[in-house]
Amino acid sequence: MPDVGRGGAEPGVQGPEVENDPVNLKDSDPQRWEALVSVFGDELLEYLKYQPAHSLTEVENALYNERKRIKKRVGDLFESIDPNTPITDWTFEHIQKSENGTVVITTDVFGPNGTVGYFERAYDPTSKQLELRYAFLRLSGMSIGLPNWVRGGDVFMVEGKGTPTVQYVTFCQMKLLRAATGQTEIAKVKMCSIQNIETVLHLHWLRKRHPEVSNDDLIGHTASVKYAETTMIQSGYQITGGIRYVSDNASARPIGELMKFQEGGDLTRIRENDGLLERFGFTRDTVMEQNFDIEFDVLEA
Repeated sequence: MPDVGRGGAEPGVQGPEVENDPVNLKDSDPQRWEALVSVFGDELLEYLKYQPAHSLTEVENALYNERKRIKKRVGDLFESIDPNTPITDWTFEHIQKSENGTVVITTDVFGPNGTVGYFERAYDPTSKQLELRYAFLRLSGMSIGLPNWVRGGDVFMVEGKGTPTVQYVTFCQMKLLRAATGQTEIAKVKMCSIQNIETVLHLHWLRKRHPEVSNDDLIGHTASVKYAETTMIQSGYQITGGIRYVSDNASARPIGELMKFQEGGDLTRIRENDGLLERFGFTRDTVMEQNFDIEFDVLEA
Protein backbone atom coordinates (compact mmCIF):
# COMPACT_ATOMS: atom_id res chain seq x y z
CA MET A 1 0.00 0.00 0.00
CA PRO A 2 7.84 10.02 2.58
CA ASP A 3 7.69 12.93 0.12
CA VAL A 4 10.58 13.17 -2.23
CA GLY A 5 9.18 16.47 -3.29
CA ARG A 6 7.29 17.22 -6.44
CA GLY A 7 10.23 17.04 -8.80
CA GLY A 8 11.82 14.15 -10.62
CA ALA A 9 14.91 12.17 -9.68
CA GLU A 10 16.61 13.14 -6.44
CA PRO A 11 20.29 13.98 -6.12
CA GLY A 12 22.09 10.84 -5.02
CA VAL A 13 19.40 8.46 -6.26
CA GLN A 14 21.45 6.22 -8.49
CA GLY A 15 20.79 3.76 -11.26
CA PRO A 16 21.50 3.25 -14.96
CA GLU A 17 19.72 5.28 -17.57
CA VAL A 18 16.84 3.31 -18.99
CA GLU A 19 15.43 3.79 -22.44
CA ASN A 20 12.15 2.53 -23.88
CA ASP A 21 12.52 2.75 -27.64
CA PRO A 22 9.28 1.93 -29.48
CA VAL A 23 11.13 2.36 -32.80
CA ASN A 24 13.07 -0.84 -32.05
CA LEU A 25 9.85 -2.67 -31.24
CA LYS A 26 8.31 -1.42 -34.47
CA ASP A 27 11.31 -2.51 -36.51
CA SER A 28 11.37 -5.95 -34.89
CA ASP A 29 8.09 -6.88 -36.59
CA PRO A 30 6.48 -4.00 -38.54
CA GLN A 31 3.38 -5.98 -39.47
CA ARG A 32 2.66 -7.01 -35.90
CA TRP A 33 3.39 -3.48 -34.72
CA GLU A 34 0.77 -2.10 -37.09
CA ALA A 35 -1.72 -4.69 -35.86
CA LEU A 36 -1.17 -3.57 -32.26
CA VAL A 37 -1.56 0.07 -33.27
CA SER A 38 -4.83 -0.82 -34.98
CA VAL A 39 -6.20 -2.66 -31.92
CA PHE A 40 -4.92 -0.47 -29.09
CA GLY A 41 -4.12 2.96 -30.56
CA ASP A 42 -3.51 5.47 -27.76
CA GLU A 43 -3.42 2.67 -25.17
CA LEU A 44 -0.26 1.37 -26.84
CA LEU A 45 1.40 4.79 -26.80
CA GLU A 46 0.42 5.30 -23.16
CA TYR A 47 1.88 1.94 -22.21
CA LEU A 48 5.18 2.60 -23.96
CA LYS A 49 5.44 5.96 -22.22
CA TYR A 50 5.01 4.66 -18.69
CA GLN A 51 6.08 1.00 -18.77
CA PRO A 52 9.30 -0.76 -19.75
CA ALA A 53 8.86 -2.86 -22.88
CA HIS A 54 11.23 -5.50 -24.20
CA SER A 55 9.14 -7.32 -26.79
CA LEU A 56 5.90 -6.98 -28.72
CA THR A 57 4.60 -10.13 -27.02
CA GLU A 58 5.16 -8.58 -23.59
CA VAL A 59 3.40 -5.38 -24.65
CA GLU A 60 0.47 -7.21 -26.24
CA ASN A 61 -0.11 -9.42 -23.19
CA ALA A 62 0.07 -6.44 -20.84
CA LEU A 63 -2.42 -4.42 -22.88
CA TYR A 64 -4.93 -7.27 -23.05
CA ASN A 65 -4.57 -7.85 -19.30
CA GLU A 66 -5.19 -4.16 -18.65
CA ARG A 67 -8.37 -4.30 -20.71
CA LYS A 68 -9.55 -7.24 -18.60
CA ARG A 69 -8.97 -5.36 -15.35
CA ILE A 70 -12.27 -4.67 -13.57
CA LYS A 71 -12.74 -0.89 -13.67
CA LYS A 72 -16.44 -0.65 -12.85
CA ARG A 73 -18.17 -1.57 -9.63
CA VAL A 74 -19.58 -5.08 -9.46
CA GLY A 75 -23.03 -4.67 -7.96
CA ASP A 76 -23.42 -5.92 -4.36
CA LEU A 77 -19.90 -7.37 -4.22
CA PHE A 78 -18.85 -5.29 -1.21
CA GLU A 79 -22.24 -5.70 0.48
CA SER A 80 -22.16 -9.49 0.09
CA ILE A 81 -18.94 -10.00 2.04
CA ASP A 82 -19.33 -10.88 5.72
CA PRO A 83 -16.08 -10.99 7.75
CA ASN A 84 -17.70 -13.43 10.18
CA THR A 85 -18.72 -16.01 7.57
CA PRO A 86 -16.22 -18.88 7.32
CA ILE A 87 -14.75 -19.83 3.92
CA THR A 88 -13.66 -23.38 3.15
CA ASP A 89 -9.87 -23.80 3.55
CA TRP A 90 -9.44 -20.20 4.80
CA THR A 91 -9.13 -18.78 8.32
CA PHE A 92 -9.06 -15.06 9.15
CA GLU A 93 -7.88 -14.04 12.62
CA HIS A 94 -8.80 -10.37 13.18
CA ILE A 95 -7.49 -8.28 16.07
CA GLN A 96 -8.80 -4.78 16.82
CA LYS A 97 -6.85 -2.10 18.65
CA SER A 98 -6.85 1.68 19.04
CA GLU A 99 -4.09 4.23 18.37
CA ASN A 100 -5.04 7.67 19.71
CA GLY A 101 -8.54 7.43 18.33
CA THR A 102 -7.59 5.61 15.14
CA VAL A 103 -9.06 2.09 15.01
CA VAL A 104 -6.73 -0.58 13.64
CA ILE A 105 -7.62 -4.04 12.36
CA THR A 106 -4.81 -6.57 11.90
CA THR A 107 -5.57 -9.85 10.17
CA ASP A 108 -3.55 -13.03 10.01
CA VAL A 109 -4.78 -15.00 7.01
CA PHE A 110 -4.29 -18.77 6.80
CA GLY A 111 -5.06 -20.09 3.35
CA PRO A 112 -5.00 -23.45 1.56
CA ASN A 113 -1.86 -25.63 1.65
CA GLY A 114 -0.38 -23.94 4.69
CA THR A 115 -0.10 -20.50 3.11
CA VAL A 116 -0.02 -17.47 5.40
CA GLY A 117 -0.46 -13.73 4.87
CA TYR A 118 -0.87 -10.58 6.91
CA PHE A 119 -3.01 -7.46 6.41
CA GLU A 120 -3.39 -4.24 8.41
CA ARG A 121 -5.92 -1.46 7.84
CA ALA A 122 -6.92 1.52 10.00
CA TYR A 123 -9.57 4.24 10.10
CA ASP A 124 -9.58 7.65 11.76
CA PRO A 125 -13.22 8.65 12.35
CA THR A 126 -12.25 12.31 12.86
CA SER A 127 -10.47 12.83 9.55
CA LYS A 128 -12.42 10.01 7.84
CA GLN A 129 -9.12 8.63 6.54
CA LEU A 130 -8.73 4.98 5.65
CA GLU A 131 -5.16 3.71 5.98
CA LEU A 132 -4.02 0.78 3.86
CA ARG A 133 -0.99 -0.16 5.91
CA TYR A 134 0.21 -3.64 5.02
CA ALA A 135 -0.89 -6.34 2.61
CA PHE A 136 1.41 -9.35 2.49
CA LEU A 137 0.14 -12.29 0.47
CA ARG A 138 3.37 -14.07 1.30
CA LEU A 139 5.50 -13.72 4.39
CA SER A 140 9.28 -13.34 4.44
CA GLY A 141 11.15 -16.46 3.41
CA MET A 142 8.11 -18.27 2.01
CA SER A 143 8.13 -19.37 -1.64
CA ILE A 144 4.36 -19.93 -1.82
CA GLY A 145 1.89 -17.21 -0.92
CA LEU A 146 -1.84 -17.07 -0.42
CA PRO A 147 -3.89 -17.86 -3.52
CA ASN A 148 -4.66 -14.77 -5.57
CA TRP A 149 -8.40 -15.45 -5.48
CA VAL A 150 -10.96 -16.09 -2.72
CA ARG A 151 -14.23 -17.83 -3.52
CA GLY A 152 -16.21 -16.32 -0.67
CA GLY A 153 -19.46 -14.36 -0.46
CA ASP A 154 -22.43 -14.59 -2.78
CA VAL A 155 -20.96 -12.30 -5.45
CA PHE A 156 -17.58 -12.65 -7.19
CA MET A 157 -15.61 -9.80 -8.72
CA VAL A 158 -14.82 -12.09 -11.64
CA GLU A 159 -17.44 -14.69 -12.48
CA GLY A 160 -16.07 -18.21 -12.14
CA LYS A 161 -12.82 -17.09 -10.45
CA GLY A 162 -13.80 -15.27 -7.29
CA THR A 163 -12.55 -12.02 -5.73
CA PRO A 164 -8.86 -11.04 -5.56
CA THR A 165 -7.50 -11.90 -2.12
CA VAL A 166 -6.19 -8.38 -1.46
CA GLN A 167 -9.62 -6.90 -2.11
CA TYR A 168 -11.53 -9.58 -0.23
CA VAL A 169 -9.51 -9.28 2.98
CA THR A 170 -9.57 -5.48 2.77
CA PHE A 171 -13.37 -5.50 2.39
CA CYS A 172 -13.62 -7.66 5.51
CA GLN A 173 -11.42 -5.24 7.43
CA MET A 174 -13.39 -2.23 6.16
CA LYS A 175 -16.59 -3.87 7.41
CA LEU A 176 -15.00 -4.42 10.82
CA LEU A 177 -13.78 -0.81 10.94
CA ARG A 178 -17.29 0.39 10.16
CA ALA A 179 -18.71 -1.74 12.97
CA ALA A 180 -16.08 -0.50 15.43
CA THR A 181 -16.48 3.21 14.67
CA GLY A 182 -20.08 3.46 13.52
CA GLN A 183 -18.76 5.45 10.54
CA THR A 184 -19.31 4.57 6.90
CA GLU A 185 -17.88 7.66 5.17
CA ILE A 186 -14.34 7.73 3.77
CA ALA A 187 -12.92 11.07 2.63
CA LYS A 188 -9.31 10.13 1.94
CA VAL A 189 -7.06 7.11 1.64
CA LYS A 190 -3.46 6.72 2.74
CA MET A 191 -1.25 3.88 1.56
CA CYS A 192 1.49 3.57 4.14
CA SER A 193 5.19 2.68 3.92
CA ILE A 194 5.21 1.21 0.42
CA GLN A 195 7.47 -1.84 0.24
CA ASN A 196 6.00 -3.41 -2.88
CA ILE A 197 9.11 -4.27 -4.89
CA GLU A 198 7.48 -3.78 -8.28
CA THR A 199 6.10 -0.36 -7.28
CA VAL A 200 9.43 0.83 -5.85
CA LEU A 201 11.30 -0.26 -8.98
CA HIS A 202 8.67 1.13 -11.33
CA LEU A 203 8.59 4.55 -9.68
CA HIS A 204 12.38 4.78 -9.81
CA TRP A 205 12.29 3.84 -13.50
CA LEU A 206 9.61 6.47 -14.15
CA ARG A 207 11.59 9.17 -12.35
CA LYS A 208 14.64 8.49 -14.47
CA ARG A 209 12.65 8.35 -17.69
CA HIS A 210 10.52 11.44 -16.94
CA PRO A 211 12.64 13.66 -14.64
CA GLU A 212 10.53 16.67 -15.59
CA VAL A 213 7.33 15.08 -14.25
CA SER A 214 6.30 15.31 -10.58
CA ASN A 215 6.24 12.25 -8.36
CA ASP A 216 2.55 12.92 -7.80
CA ASP A 217 1.88 12.44 -11.50
CA LEU A 218 4.14 9.41 -11.84
CA ILE A 219 3.01 7.32 -8.88
CA GLY A 220 -0.45 6.76 -10.35
CA HIS A 221 1.03 4.47 -13.00
CA THR A 222 2.27 1.92 -10.44
CA ALA A 223 0.71 -1.36 -9.39
CA SER A 224 0.10 -0.25 -5.79
CA VAL A 225 -2.18 2.60 -6.86
CA LYS A 226 -4.09 0.30 -9.23
CA TYR A 227 -4.73 -2.15 -6.36
CA ALA A 228 -6.00 0.66 -4.16
CA GLU A 229 -8.14 2.13 -6.92
CA THR A 230 -9.81 -1.25 -7.48
CA THR A 231 -10.50 -1.57 -3.75
CA MET A 232 -12.13 1.84 -3.56
CA ILE A 233 -14.21 1.39 -6.73
CA GLN A 234 -15.57 -1.93 -5.49
CA SER A 235 -16.43 -0.43 -2.08
CA GLY A 236 -18.41 2.37 -3.72
CA TYR A 237 -15.90 5.23 -4.04
CA GLN A 238 -14.05 7.08 -6.76
CA ILE A 239 -10.75 8.93 -6.59
CA THR A 240 -11.14 12.71 -6.79
CA GLY A 241 -8.36 15.17 -7.49
CA GLY A 242 -4.72 14.18 -7.76
CA ILE A 243 -2.76 11.36 -6.21
CA ARG A 244 -0.11 12.57 -3.78
CA TYR A 245 3.34 11.06 -3.26
CA VAL A 246 4.39 11.64 0.37
CA SER A 247 7.96 11.02 1.47
CA ASP A 248 8.07 12.22 5.08
CA ASN A 249 9.40 8.86 6.28
CA ALA A 250 11.00 7.60 3.07
CA SER A 251 14.59 6.46 2.84
CA ALA A 252 16.91 5.99 -0.12
CA ARG A 253 18.95 2.80 0.03
CA PRO A 254 19.92 -0.14 -2.18
CA ILE A 255 16.84 -2.04 -3.31
CA GLY A 256 18.69 -5.29 -2.63
CA GLU A 257 18.34 -4.72 1.13
CA LEU A 258 14.55 -4.76 0.93
CA MET A 259 14.61 -7.69 -1.47
CA LYS A 260 16.85 -9.72 0.83
CA PHE A 261 14.57 -9.08 3.81
CA GLN A 262 11.47 -10.19 1.93
CA GLU A 263 13.16 -13.16 0.28
CA GLY A 264 14.46 -14.66 3.51
CA GLY A 265 16.78 -16.82 1.42
CA ASP A 266 13.94 -18.36 -0.62
CA LEU A 267 15.22 -19.17 -4.11
CA THR A 268 11.83 -18.72 -5.79
CA ARG A 269 11.52 -15.18 -4.51
CA ILE A 270 15.12 -14.41 -5.39
CA ARG A 271 14.44 -15.45 -9.01
CA GLU A 272 11.25 -13.38 -9.08
CA ASN A 273 13.06 -10.28 -7.88
CA ASP A 274 15.91 -10.84 -10.31
CA GLY A 275 13.31 -10.91 -13.07
CA LEU A 276 11.91 -7.57 -11.92
CA LEU A 277 15.39 -6.07 -11.82
CA GLU A 278 16.00 -7.23 -15.38
CA ARG A 279 12.66 -5.82 -16.51
CA PHE A 280 13.36 -2.35 -15.13
CA GLY A 281 17.08 -2.34 -15.85
CA PHE A 282 18.49 -2.02 -12.33
CA THR A 283 20.72 -4.02 -9.99
CA ARG A 284 20.44 -4.89 -6.32
CA ASP A 285 22.91 -2.09 -5.59
CA THR A 286 20.73 0.58 -7.18
CA VAL A 287 19.70 3.14 -4.56
CA MET A 288 16.06 4.19 -4.68
CA GLU A 289 13.31 5.63 -2.46
CA GLN A 290 11.38 3.18 -0.29
CA ASN A 291 8.78 3.35 2.49
CA PHE A 292 7.03 6.37 0.96
CA ASP A 293 3.30 6.95 1.39
CA ILE A 294 0.61 7.56 -1.21
CA GLU A 295 -2.52 9.62 -0.52
CA PHE A 296 -5.66 10.50 -2.44
CA ASP A 297 -9.13 11.86 -1.77
CA VAL A 298 -12.30 9.90 -2.51
CA LEU A 299 -16.03 10.49 -2.81
CA GLU A 300 -18.92 8.05 -2.83
CA ALA A 301 -19.69 7.17 -6.41
